[in-house]
Amino acid sequence: MSFFFNVESGALNFRAGNYLILRFRDLADDPRGPMRQFSIASSPSESGSMLRIATTIEPDDSPFKRRLNDLKPSEPVEALGPFGSFTIDEARWKDSEVVLVGAGIGVTPLRSMLFEAAKLKLDSNLKLIHLARDPSEFVFATEFDSLSSSHSRLNIRRILSSPRADSPSQHVGSVELSVLSGMVEEMRSALFYLSGPAGIVHALSQALSTSASVPHSNIRTERFTGY
Repeated sequence: MSFFFNVESGALNFRAGNYLILRFRDLADDPRGPMRQFSIASSPSESGSMLRIATTIEPDDSPFKRRLNDLKPSEPVEALGPFGSFTIDEARWKDSEVVLVGAGIGVTPLRSMLFEAAKLKLDSNLKLIHLARDPSEFVFATEFDSLSSSHSRLNIRRILSSPRADSPSQHVGSVELSVLSGMVEEMRSALFYLSGPAGIVHALSQALSTSASVPHSNIRTERFTGY
């Protein structure tokens, strides 16, 4: 589910990939406290005074997530930020091969980056690999496909962790180096952005640096722990 917020003081200066901290001061029954981090799903060029975040909503969600889901139109929310270094690097992205790997809702900051790169016309050779357990977890799929149709240098691949006959995925299983090497033109010079659950991000980062000899400076990571 996406949530859209008006920024009371006007446009917020942030970089694609940044995150915010939302706080509910009236929330007292969440053991993890009244604050959580959320990547900004909208890009700086499309946000203006409106910010977008996205998160999964489940029946057994935390009190914080239930409070978020129960928000009424125009109800104020306190936000801190923006924060984070997992951001688009316009200078390095320009005319470069950039590989974005997102697992589940971890694709959220990558959405911000892709739409900003398109707006800035960086002419990057972009690859988006989206991992999910179920087709319903391919969030922003329609938006990504629409962006790809108007930007020939954006290639999208969706991967499920288990097979399904009606899946739009081209590959089933884990993301192995063989999958990446089949999409990436030059592994050692490409820029990799990995976002999602800590275990997936760590394993792929290690494989890229040790088995594919990708320099650490070319690998950026963002880990999600769940709410």
